[in-house]
Amino acid sequence: MTPRDRSLVGLAAVLAIAGGGGAAEAQDPPRGQTVQERRQPDFFDARGIRAGSVIFYPEVTLQSAFNDNVFAEEDDEESDLVTVLTPEISFETLWSRHEVGGRVWGRASRYLDNTSENAEEYGASAYGRLDLGNQIQVDARARAAREALGRADPDDTGRDEPTEVNELNADLEIEKQFNRLIVGAGQQFFRQDYVDSIDDDRDQSTTRWNVLAGYELSPSLEVFAEPFYSIRRYDETAADSRDADIYGALVGTRFDISGLWIGQIDIGVYQEDFDSDQFDDYTGITTRTRFDWLPTDKTTVSFGLARSDEATTQAGASSRVETEAFVGVAHELTRAIIIDGEISYTQDDWRGVDRTDDTYRAGAGVEWLLNRNLSVFSAYEFTTRGSNLDTAEFDRSIITFGLKAKL
Repeated sequence: MTPRDRSLVGLAAVLAIAGGGGAAEAQDPPRGQTVQERRQPDFFDARGIRAGSVIFYPEVTLQSAFNDNVFAEEDDEESDLVTVLTPEISFETLWSRHEVGGRVWGRASRYLDNTSENAEEYGASAYGRLDLGNQIQVDARARAAREALGRADPDDTGRDEPTEVNELNADLEIEKQFNRLIVGAGQQFFRQDYVDSIDDDRDQSTTRWNVLAGYELSPSLEVFAEPFYSIRRYDETAADSRDADIYGALVGTRFDISGLWIGQIDIGVYQEDFDSDQFDDYTGITTRTRFDWLPTDKTTVSFGLARSDEATTQAGASSRVETEAFVGVAHELTRAIIIDGEISYTQDDWRGVDRTDDTYRAGAGVEWLLNRNLSVFSAYEFTTRGSNLDTAEFDRSIITFGLKAKL
């Protein structure tokens, strides 16, 4: 299994699946390809705009959603209609060796009554793969964006307007394969810079380093170990006590069983040491498990379990431990129609204070591809959060209808 073969399928975006359908018969999809990944070049895939060995894909989405609890509050719920316009353009190269791609996007949200919730967001991302020969591969990814945090964000401050944040991600990885042995190393950088000066104490950067040692038991089964070390640093003196060093290790397996079960299962332990004696050091469990089951060529069932330590500025808290589990299903009713559904559970546990949130979500959606340039979609999502902090509890339903156009 080469480094490229080991790239994992995307599992979490089940509610954003683009469907397909029609009366014509299709060829059997490639072995191990999920419903989400399936290409339909003869019927519904956009052709794009080709310029030499680069192809561009313009796209615009217009959607309206009814939200029965805009501010995610337990009492005094306010409902509203929001219209969201999302233009974007992505590109990819058609080279036989190496690869480069990227995406630029914007999003404008306009509320009918609660205009204080209006937001403009935008961002860009890029990736590249360099094949150096001798089974050496270098992967790089970068993303920069300005986003507005949702009212359901666990660290939402409840101000009159949504909190805006500039985020920057940059990842670099290198892997080499020696027969069945795989070794590699990587660095990941994440930066949050909040726009409003009142949030300066939330600005922070996290840098993570890791090394990888893996072994192929067979072409479809690999075991690996991944030690890692990261540092988290806040900008403001008021938050210096949350500066921390985090180190640990993961062990796990990547697999592709007959094209029916594909993914990664891992588990690890980490130690978080804070610079200040104000907060207790912490030992925790971490995982990044995610995999797909393909019972038929028209159905994909996705599973995920993740546990990680997240930065926070909740008063008195050192960090937030987030645990999330989900199950999603996508099914191709016809070549033009895909339905999907997902249920998930998220627990946010703040270290150092008595607050634990339990959030349950359930949703379903459908997309109908009219042709290779147009599709319509609809979705419903219900969220309920319980907490030992009464003001953090809420129930919310969102119904969405939209139109997507692409070239």
